[in-house]
Amino acid sequence: MKTICLLHLSDLHLMNALYEDQRVVLNALFKDLKIQRDTLGEVDAILFTGDLVGKGTFTSDAVDSLNEKFILPILQGSGAADGRIFMVPGNHDVEQAKRSQLAKFAIESLKTIEDVNGTLDDPSSVSALSTAFDSYSTVRDRFVKSKRLLSNGLYESYEIEIHGKKIGIAAINSAWCSSGKSENADYGKLLIGGRQIEQLARSLIECDLKLALLHHPFPWLAEFDQSNVQRKIYDSFDAVFFGHNHHSDALSLARPSGKIFVSNAGCLYQGRGYFNSYSIIKVDIDSSQWQAHVREYYEDRESFGPSERFAPGGTQTYDMSGMKAQGAINALPTEEFLVAAAEAANSQLLSMSISEIAPRNLAQLFVVPPLHTVSERQLGANNADNPKREPLQLSKLLAGDASVIFVGAKESGKTTLLNYVCTQANDLTSGNPSSLGAYVNLHALSKQTRAGILQSIVNFSNGAYPRSHFIKLLEIGQMSLCLDNLDLFDARLVAMVKDFITQYPRNKYYISVLDTFQTSLAGTSIPKLADKQMVAYIHSFRRKETRELMQRWFQGSDSVAPEDVDNILASLKRLNIPRTPFLISIFLWVHERNIAFDPVNHAEVLDTLIDGMLDKFHESKSRSRLDSTARRHFLSDLAYHMYQLGRDYVTCNELEIFTASYFQNKLLSAASAPFIDELRDKGLFIEVDDAVYFKFDCLRAFFLSTRLQESSTFFNEAFTAEKLLTLSQEVDYFTGKQRGREDALRGALRILDEYYSPVKLDLDLSLFDKVDAGDLPVSTEFRDDLERELFPPRLSDEHRENLLDEADAQTAQNAQIPERKPSLTSSKVPGTVPDFILALQIASAILRNSELIDDASLKRSAYQRIVRYWCEVLLASILTVDLKDDNEALQDLKRHLPMFNDDQFGLLMKLVVPNVIGSVMFEYLGTSQLDLVMKEHADQAEYSIERLMSTMLQIDLSLPGSLDAVERLIKSGKVSKFSIVIVLMKLLEKYLFKPMPATEADKLRRLIGDTFLSQRPGGSTKENILQRDQFVTFMSRNRKSNLNQASTD
Repeated sequence: MKTICLLHLSDLHLMNALYEDQRVVLNALFKDLKIQRDTLGEVDAILFTGDLVGKGTFTSDAVDSLNEKFILPILQGSGAADGRIFMVPGNHDVEQAKRSQLAKFAIESLKTIEDVNGTLDDPSSVSALSTAFDSYSTVRDRFVKSKRLLSNGLYESYEIEIHGKKIGIAAINSAWCSSGKSENADYGKLLIGGRQIEQLARSLIECDLKLALLHHPFPWLAEFDQSNVQRKIYDSFDAVFFGHNHHSDALSLARPSGKIFVSNAGCLYQGRGYFNSYSIIKVDIDSSQWQAHVREYYEDRESFGPSERFAPGGTQTYDMSGMKAQGAINALPTEEFLVAAAEAANSQLLSMSISEIAPRNLAQLFVVPPLHTVSERQLGANNADNPKREPLQLSKLLAGDASVIFVGAKESGKTTLLNYVCTQANDLTSGNPSSLGAYVNLHALSKQTRAGILQSIVNFSNGAYPRSHFIKLLEIGQMSLCLDNLDLFDARLVAMVKDFITQYPRNKYYISVLDTFQTSLAGTSIPKLADKQMVAYIHSFRRKETRELMQRWFQGSDSVAPEDVDNILASLKRLNIPRTPFLISIFLWVHERNIAFDPVNHAEVLDTLIDGMLDKFHESKSRSRLDSTARRHFLSDLAYHMYQLGRDYVTCNELEIFTASYFQNKLLSAASAPFIDELRDKGLFIEVDDAVYFKFDCLRAFFLSTRLQESSTFFNEAFTAEKLLTLSQEVDYFTGKQRGREDALRGALRILDEYYSPVKLDLDLSLFDKVDAGDLPVSTEFRDDLERELFPPRLSDEHRENLLDEADAQTAQNAQIPERKPSLTSSKVPGTVPDFILALQIASAILRNSELIDDASLKRSAYQRIVRYWCEVLLASILTVDLKDDNEALQDLKRHLPMFNDDQFGLLMKLVVPNVIGSVMFEYLGTSQLDLVMKEHADQAEYSIERLMSTMLQIDLSLPGSLDAVERLIKSGKVSKFSIVIVLMKLLEKYLFKPMPATEADKLRRLIGDTFLSQRPGGSTKENILQRDQFVTFMSRNRKSNLNQASTD
């Protein structure tokens, strides 16, 4: 069997200033090539896909330097014949200083396929554009010696013969529009031109195997060019070789995509500790077997080895026979579809509304959040500080064959993540096996039916394809469908989605759901929607992701300093609000605009954002125009109007009528249409089909919350058992702005009791002291009853079918189905434990916000009652939730505590539940304004579980004296071994991952040692003291390692 051996390299970035480090990696490369030559045979052709040098730095001796440092050793190591090297320019190979202003102006004027083709057809234009590649061309002409079939100064094609087969190579120039700006500035703006591909393909028409080389992956092209170029390359070539991807994703380095083989070389050098890699591709032309060998640099041994991240042994074989007959070209997205998808994704970015400098392209701004197999709440209230958390890789989720359910809290970035996944599905270099991606907001379906989903897909594409085309793609499994906002409490919607997936099972589905108390505790609360599915929980941004988002926001600006990242994280921690991309983006915008900003809670952060969106900071007050105050009043009235309609949207016609009526009633002469357009331009609104929503639902909730202050009638309506859960977010914002509303706190407590009354967990809290590593201190029947209360059973197949039959019957009878399901006026009737927990969360948040209430006895009794209820929920959860040994949270504990024996680990298995409850309590109740109440309760509460939870809150909030509270709790002798282990783990979390003064760290270390000793049988024996000292030493080493890693992140 004769095979062709191809060596694929890219992104060398050779620079004199970096050469000492580059030399280490290059020497390892040359050595590895010789080893691989002995195993795989000599290389027939070397394919280099751009960025020979760094930042266009072609020195006067560039040819000799490159020959000595790279080209000659590569040829010798690989065994390739002299001249059998081929290359294309990358963005770093462009000398921007040589590009004339006329050429730059001409590039900026290219807006259509016809413009680009006309430029490439004009020899004088090609000549003007090629001057920026003069130095690169000198290097290329020195080393590329094969027969040229086409050459015009920008791009070339070659023909070589290997084993009697004609091999055609197209050197495509994707860098001729590169700007030389920051790393991601060119994303979505570059051009190749269909004419370039047509000419190159025509020149290779007689070749047996056609290879396309280019630097940039297709998504870097402007939408109108991307579809055109991608389709032509798919139609004319057998393989495409890319570069430019400077990220550590080995999964998409080589694989088939439709009828074409894709190789993405990764980066040859970006830093010694980076994912530096290269590939060797073996091709059997007769059998169409393509075998990829991916090699990765390992800094610890300064050598290359198999990339296990790519495949076992770093090797994967692909059978490309028959791929051309599959007609996969039909599934490639058209220009119209790509433009619609990009506009839909980008329109939801916060930067589109408020920033003058941040990217307005999702791919440029997006940062992958940490993804895990368990809820963040299982790992503790401050898990985001843990730099060693090993997340799931999004690239693996995209490349796998299982559908994915993303579970995340409010504002955690679920919608942005799904939009990003959707854009990746339309990128053949992303590793996603499907060909076409579409996004559907289930919350905004016109009809809650399968037909409603299909119509939403058509609308998403802006009519680029008819409904029948999408049905065909779904039937053959050529779609990646992103379904956002699946409400797990909406049985009919869940049944309909499952039915849709059952009807079209061959596709890849990505579904987002809200992380609730139930999903945090038990994965079984998430329904089985597809035969193969994975669950990925979205965690808070760590320092690493926050820094990356900041760098992307400011696009490499020198104004970004490391302390700026720390200041943002410190502010989020002080406010006890989550590290979500949305909230971090608000802080970045504040930093960008240099606004004086000192909020005290989440509501005030949103208030400042709204001021910015309404231009309050730059307006000049005038009676001749509507200022930000008037606009706020209008938006508050509009949000209340939506509430009265029972929806979170109005139709376009309804908005016009409402606006005209608003101005008429107030005798204002402003025209309604320009006013609406102005608010839309400011990013307040977003249109979905004929419906107008607030761009972010938190804005709608905030404006509606202001009505609670203005209207006593609405306030009284909100503080009823039927409405409080529906208006929970609005009430949270309202009490965040109005922090002295005693009536709100009293009303919430009254409703909380109403929700508790019918469920009455009424557990004996002293049972908590009997929990140990063995069996639980209750009967199996009691546990089963509790579990049914906490986790109501999912739909049975029969129930699901009945719901679907009911929907079909309504359709058959031409029943009026609401265009979008009413979501704002649905009422809750007290009676279930999940609803009681929601009421408990709301009451906790109101107490957290009530710092200006001057009735001390009310605050004290409210805190005691709320904590008592949380303790009942905690105990009920411990008695019902079973965790498996492979649970990620438990495995994380094992990694940190290898010295714990099986009996001790039996206690740790039950520790995950207190972590979840403690995290939820911290989220809703945590505030330093309650420190006196917490301390008093921790010392005086009736049950040890109550004292424990108040002590845990103090630790999570880092309150002064929290370590003293722990000492008092342990020395009281009234807490169980289980309680001591819970406290020990909380102290370890703080010690291992939190920066603190040395004196505090020393005190905490001693306390950890004493706590460790107190839960050992026999107390202060010599053996136990030795174990304690070993334990503390182990923890100290880990702390140093963790803090060092956090500082580098």
